[in-house]
Amino acid sequence: QWTLRLDRGATAACQLAALLHDIERLVSEADARVEHHAADYQAFKDAHARAGAELARGLLERSEVPRALVDRVAMLVEIHERRGDDREVMLVNDADALSFFSLNSPGYLAYFGPEQTRKKVAYTLARMSPAARAWLPRLRIPRGVLHA
Repeated sequence: QWTLRLDRGATAACQLAALLHDIERLVSEADARVEHHAADYQAFKDAHARAGAELARGLLERSEVPRALVDRVAMLVEIHERRGDDREVMLVNDADALSFFSLNSPGYLAYFGPEQTRKKVAYTLARMSPAARAWLPRLRIPRGVLHA
């Protein structure tokens, strides 16, 4: 949803990457979230993205999606936790960030508490483009998240 709000012309690869970018959590965090235990948060997020790319690749290949589209989606998922110059990578990052703030942040705060939420908010803001940050005042972000 955020991908298309940010770019009505978002490619199929970008939309699929946005949809599948956290597929890895179905495996690693099926029963409980573990990211707050990571000694190196960026390394944890990079491993999450690599594993997610492989899962997305397998799903799309089994669905007989064309190889070029599978490759592009897998690449976008694999690097979605890093800022980059690629317009579609930034779009996936921005959609992910805005989805977090608009939908997931209250639950994140309730589950992880203020200290971890502060880290997550800082990490998420650092990945966002100026255009995506411009959306933040229009969102209903709980006060506890903004001031965590």
